[in-house]
Parts: sequence; C-alpha cells; structure tokens
Amino acid sequence: MHERLAALADPPKYLTADTLRELEAEAKTVAGGFPTQWPRALLNAPEIRLLRDIRGFLDAPGKARAKANEAFIVNELVWCLVNYFIEESTG
Repeated sequence: MHERLAALADPPKYLTADTLRELEAEAKTVAGGFPTQWPRALLNAPEIRLLRDIRGFLDAPGKARAKANEAFIVNELVWCLVNYFIEESTG
C-alpha cells in the first residue's frame, strides 16, 4: 500500500477517479486494521510513519489525486521538451 501511495509522487499515468476509489478502498482496509493511537515510544517507528502516510492520504484523497495528476502532466511536458530539443539539436 505504501509503495502505491509513494508512486503518486511520480505516477506512470493519469490517476483516474476509478483508480483513486480503488486506492482509497485499499487504504481504508489497511488503516482500519490498526489502532488510531499508539504509545509515544513508537511515534518515530517506520511502521507508524507509514501508517500516518496512509491516514494522511485518507484525510484528503482528492488533493492527493490532484497532486499526482499535476506531477504526471509536468513530467510529460518535460519529456516532450527534452525530446524536442534533442531532435532540434540532432536534426
């Protein structure tokens, strides 16, 4: 689950509403099996940080989708520009 959320920073394709719903359902299933609070001693444990990331996504899935799609569009534009300049310089 965490890998799928991390992939939103550099998505391979545009994130559709259907895909977002699937991701949200999976995140709810994962997060639902854990308590909402934990001892202070565990606050910096890697597992707790991963759970906080999942819960952060669940707090604003639409915002996560918008950021992912913006990243996808920016990456596509950069790819197009790089290829354009390569073609211009070699052709």
